[in-house]
Amino acid sequence: MATLRDQRLSDFVVADASNLPVVPPDRWIVLVDDNRPVSAIAPATRLDPARPVPAIIVAPADLDVDAALASEAFAEAADVSAVVLVDGGTVVGVWGGPSLANAAAQRPARGAPGSVLPGTPTIPVIVRSCTFTDGGTICATASSFPGKPFPMPACPNARHLSAHDFHW
Repeated sequence: MATLRDQRLSDFVVADASNLPVVPPDRWIVLVDDNRPVSAIAPATRLDPARPVPAIIVAPADLDVDAALASEAFAEAADVSAVVLVDGGTVVGVWGGPSLANAAAQRPARGAPGSVLPGTPTIPVIVRSCTFTDGGTICATASSFPGKPFPMPACPNARHLSAHDFHW
């Protein structure tokens, strides 16, 4: 059984999301908020402060690859920057680039949806930043979902903009 940890993982460093770093040319940067991964920035990528940080999938490192690819989170993998692997709440790997793109393009049919419990995810979850804008300010509140929700839930609205639903 191949696990996510067995995939072609990239070198990475972890940085706090409140201080958006300059990306080193040779490795990924995993942005964390309160030790929770919220994004991953590819090597040599510059962020536009007017746009949300890239979406990611967060998954347990020892999760079976086929189970991960069949999950609802991978149904939305087309616009994620990477899969951030965690073990016991610690970031242990980043799977991105062509290897991830090829696997996501060949993903098997989606399985039965699972439940989401607090703490370290046991199923992959997609982590995205809200794209709602109010007066030229982007919300950018990070939230995690097992798949794309319908209807969209209320946004936690960390920047205290006008009340709004999460914008995908």
